Amino acid sequence: MSKLSAKLVALISAGLLALTGCAGSPQTAAQVGDRRITESEVSQIAWALADASADKTDTPAAYNSTVVTLMIQSELAHAAIVEAGITIADADRQTLYASNPQLGQLATQPATAAFMQRYADLYLLAQSDAGNDAFTKVVKATKVVVNPRYGSWDPTQLELAATGGSLSEPAPTKR
Repeated sequence: MSKLSAKLVALISAGLLALTGCAGSPQTAAQVGDRRITESEVSQIAWALADASADKTDTPAAYNSTVVTLMIQSELAHAAIVEAGITIADADRQTLYASNPQLGQLATQPATAAFMQRYADLYLLAQSDAGNDAFTKVVKATKVVVNPRYGSWDPTQLELAATGGSLSEPAPTKR
């Protein structure tokens, strides 16, 4: 291999590495333990939330970080529920939905039903000391990796920290 060919291969390799960035896959919004949260899931829920918003100037992009945060929190809560053997009754979810008509409406929509169930479980888990203890234990033991476009996960605040710096962003998703 000539020096020029070797330099060209090295340059292309370096360029490909730079394009891949730090994220495992550009289609992954976050990884919570073994659970991969995809950009497609986030986009679908963000679109549904924007559509349901009373403010018609809301865009799906405005909801992406909030959706990622809530999905991470909800996955951690689900793991705590399973690990601690806690049961969340559907009647408790229904009571929560009834107390907030917008939550109730979103819980009936195909694009947001599973998201709302996990969100309700997160909320209901936090209502007991045993739930809070289980959640805290899981948060400490679970690795969370976030696509750099959203920043990074702050386990002390249970939210995204705006430290993103990725040069790449996924193309807008078509509806």
